[in-house]
Amino acid sequence: MKHKCVAARTDSDKKGGQMIRQAMASMVGIWKRAGQRLTAPPFVALSPFRSKPAPISSVLRKTFFFSFCVFLGVFYGFWGTVLPPAFIILLIIPFLIFALLVLWLLPDTGDAPERTLKRLLLAFTAVTFLWPNYLAIVLPGLPWLSMRRIVGLAMVAVFLYSLSTSSKMRREIVDAMNSIPLLWKLIVAFFVVQAISIVFSIYPVLAYKHWFNSQYAWTTVFFLSVYVFMKPGHISSWTKLICWAAVIVSLIAIAEQRNQMVLWANHIPSFFKIEDDAVDRILRPNFRSGQYRSQAIFGVSLAMAEFLALSFTLLLHKFLTTSKNSQKVYIIFAMIAIVAGIAMSRARVGFVGLVVGLSLYFVVWGYRRYRDNKTDIIGAGLIYGYPAILAVSTILILSVDALRFRILGGGGAQVSNDARQIQFEMAPPVIMKSPIFGFGGGRGADVLGYTNPAGEITMDTYILSIVLDYGIVGFLIFYGAIIYALVRVGTVVFKLPSSPRDKDEEEIGYLLPLIVMLAQFLFIKTVLSQEENHSILFMIYGAILALFWRLKQRESSALSAGKLPG
Repeated sequence: MKHKCVAARTDSDKKGGQMIRQAMASMVGIWKRAGQRLTAPPFVALSPFRSKPAPISSVLRKTFFFSFCVFLGVFYGFWGTVLPPAFIILLIIPFLIFALLVLWLLPDTGDAPERTLKRLLLAFTAVTFLWPNYLAIVLPGLPWLSMRRIVGLAMVAVFLYSLSTSSKMRREIVDAMNSIPLLWKLIVAFFVVQAISIVFSIYPVLAYKHWFNSQYAWTTVFFLSVYVFMKPGHISSWTKLICWAAVIVSLIAIAEQRNQMVLWANHIPSFFKIEDDAVDRILRPNFRSGQYRSQAIFGVSLAMAEFLALSFTLLLHKFLTTSKNSQKVYIIFAMIAIVAGIAMSRARVGFVGLVVGLSLYFVVWGYRRYRDNKTDIIGAGLIYGYPAILAVSTILILSVDALRFRILGGGGAQVSNDARQIQFEMAPPVIMKSPIFGFGGGRGADVLGYTNPAGEITMDTYILSIVLDYGIVGFLIFYGAIIYALVRVGTVVFKLPSSPRDKDEEEIGYLLPLIVMLAQFLFIKTVLSQEENHSILFMIYGAILALFWRLKQRESSALSAGKLPG
């Protein structure tokens, strides 16, 4: 019996050992096959098929990808919670770089979506001058989602996609910009200075936010305007929109004057209401010398007056170039509404802009009429009587109280004059701390530190604002671009015909009001420091380059057809 038990254990041990050896052999086989699969050479496929990577390479790629996703989630989750809201915008930079890389890699698809780009530019123009920028959707952890920002970012996305996928669009924009090479180089140089100034700012995050906003409101608007206004009919649509916006803003300003406060101040829906001191100041009734100052959709009454003064020039041009009496009647009522809107703002810059616009426009318009017809009484009267007209106008402004107070200002305006003088005295030592590239966009007032009697930090002249924001380099480039455009294109508008012969020549004729608007902007920006209307400046730049290119194309076609002397 004992021998049988020993034999049974021996057989059992043999079977157990055999099973262990089989299991070990099986594991070794698995490891060998896994090793062979991982270390196998890549499968080489014939062209044009894609070769399959080696297994070890595939595993490493997947491991790296999922590890990177986990790291990215932990990184953004941690810093998105720890960082203050103002710094969260820095986390967007890697995604912007990645998006630009993807756009760069997209294939060329031919034509750009011209109609979509035009609609986006018009939509951005509409929300800029018809919708208060301080009425925005606020989501936790995100910047204000204003209508201007929503439409602007959509415009940037479509524009960049079109630019990256259409070589034809790129060529057209370059051709138009090369019609006045120095002008576009100055504008691009200003964009570069904007970026460089962030490095020198003592508030780099806030300067970056200002730079980011200017990329869709200024930079993209400029390049898109060049492309859109090259196409026939688009400049007319844009000018009509600006004129309608000016009339609507003026009517709002007139109604607001009766209400003595912003019309929607007590009727803002909760999802549009922003709890911010700056917004509270905007919605607070503003009086000067006991008179309420209308501001409509703008942050301050001066910005509204600036926009209305610029728009008045477009309406004046439409009035003098249209041949339909019914349209002239409508335009007269629109011009009266705009003048009333400027009066409701109690802002001198509006009337100064009107005086500058009327003076410059009628000089060119009268000269062209007299050049084309020496017997034209109106043209001759404007040219030969212009010194007398200026003298009489000056006497009226100085002697009539209503005109003098509105254009030159009265006792209430002296506070602003004194503030500017104090700011100019404070500025030199501050400028010398960062004279070349300034302290970053939108930081000038904070750096200067001037406060008004209400204890609010303010700046009352754009001359100091731009020097403090972008340094002496930025100042010279910004104002240099305006002056160069005035000189370069100003000499050409004198040569344009007084009466357009076709639709294309009529649109090219918009060079005259656009140049006059640039001159108005230059005069106003010696005082007004707000940048609410800067988008229209870069739209004007884009329109000037596009129309100048169209003028050159027309002259080249006429020369080749033998209609002009070579």
